[in-house]
Amino acid sequence: MLADSIDSVLWITDTFFVSKLGDTALEAVGLGGYLSWLVFSLGSLLYMGTMVVVSQAWGAGDREKAQQALAEAVSLSILISAPVVIGFWLASTELVGIIAGPRVSQEAKGMARSYFLARLASTPASYAALSLDSIFRATGKTRPIVKTSLTYALVNAVLDPILIYGLLGAPPLGVVGAGIASSVANTAFLLANMALLRETGLKLSVARPSRIAMRIVNVGAPVLAERLTIVGGHLAYLSEIARCGDKALAAHTIGVRIESLAFLPLYSLSEATAVLSGQAMGREGAEKAKRVTLEGSLLSVAVGSITGAILALASRSLPSLFTEDPLVRTLSMAYLLLAAISEPLFGLAMSLSMGLRGAGNTRVPLLVNLISFYLARVLLPPALIGVAPKPVCAILVWISMVIDFSVRSIVFSIIVDKLLTRLARRVI
Repeated sequence: MLADSIDSVLWITDTFFVSKLGDTALEAVGLGGYLSWLVFSLGSLLYMGTMVVVSQAWGAGDREKAQQALAEAVSLSILISAPVVIGFWLASTELVGIIAGPRVSQEAKGMARSYFLARLASTPASYAALSLDSIFRATGKTRPIVKTSLTYALVNAVLDPILIYGLLGAPPLGVVGAGIASSVANTAFLLANMALLRETGLKLSVARPSRIAMRIVNVGAPVLAERLTIVGGHLAYLSEIARCGDKALAAHTIGVRIESLAFLPLYSLSEATAVLSGQAMGREGAEKAKRVTLEGSLLSVAVGSITGAILALASRSLPSLFTEDPLVRTLSMAYLLLAAISEPLFGLAMSLSMGLRGAGNTRVPLLVNLISFYLARVLLPPALIGVAPKPVCAILVWISMVIDFSVRSIVFSIIVDKLLTRLARRVI
C-alpha cells in the first residue's frame, strides 16, 4: 500500500507541474496517459501470470520452480516489448485521433502524441521491471518495492520541473519533458528492482521460455484479454467525456489523478489478496484460498470507505491546485464525490476477483468484469449524454462508474461465496 501510495502521489505531482502549462496541456496528458495505460496493460500478461505461478510455487515450498518462472518471465518481457513499441509508434497518430474525437483541438492531439511517444520509449524497461516487481509480491517480500517505488518517484519528481520548464540550463520541453521524465524514471525503477531482487532469495537470470512460460501465458492471457478489452472500453468512455467538451476532459484528468490516491492503495490490497490466496492454494487448497479472499475483501471495503470519505472531504479544495477555471473546478469536485461513493465498491470487487485469480481461475473474472464494464460504461453513457447539456453531461457519464462497480461487487460476492472452491485450480 505504501509503495502504491507513492505512485499515486507521483501521478498528482505530474499533473501539478503540467497544469501550469494550461488546460490544453492537461487534456494532452490525459489522452496520452490513457494510451500509455494501454501499453502498460499489455504487460499484465507477464505480471499476473508470473504472480500467480510464483505465489503457488512459493506456497508449496518449490523454490526451484519459482526461480525458473522468474527466469522465463524476464525472457518473455524482452521478447514481447519490441513489437509493442514498433506497433504503437506506427499507429500513434491514428490512436490519438480515435480517442480524442473531433471536439478536441489539433494542438492537444499533437501534444498528446508527443507525450505518449516519449513514454513509449521505456516500454522494454517497464515490462522487465513489472516481471521483477511481481516476484517481490508473489514471495511476500514487499518491503523492497517501497524502495523501488521511491526511486521511481524521486527521479520523476526531480526531472519533471527541469524538463517541463527548462530549469538548470535544460530546454523547456513542456508535456514532452513530462514524458521523458517518466521514461527515465522507468529505467531507474528497473535498475532498483534488479539490485534488490536478492532479498527474495531468488537470482536474476534469463532462460529460454519452456513449459513454465506457457503456464505463465495461460494464466496471464485471460487477464491480458480483460485489460485490453477494458482499456479499449476506457478509450470509448474517454471519448464520451471528450464529447462533453474540453473543460469536462480537463476535469476528468484532474479527478482521476487525485482519485489515484485512493484507488492505487486499494489495488495493492487486492494484489495482496491474490498473492495470499495463491500461496494458500499451493499450501492447503481451495477452502483456505476462499477464507483468505473473503478476509482480504472485507479489509478492502474498510479501507475503501475511509479513502472515499477523505476524497469527499477534499473534493472542494484539491481541484483548485490544478486549475483556476471555475467550471473545471466544479466538474472535478463532482467527479471526486462520485469516486468517493465508488471506492468501497471498487475495493470489494477488486479483492474478490483477484483472490479468485490467485486461486488459479483467471477466466471467470474476465467474463464478469467485461460484461459489467461494457454494459455500464460503454453502452449506457451515449444514452445519458443525449439527454444532458454540455459539459454537465460528463456527470452522467461518471455516474456509470458507480453503477459498474456496484454490479461487479454484487456478482463477485456471490461467486466467491458459493463457487470459489469449485472454480479454483492449481497451476504448478
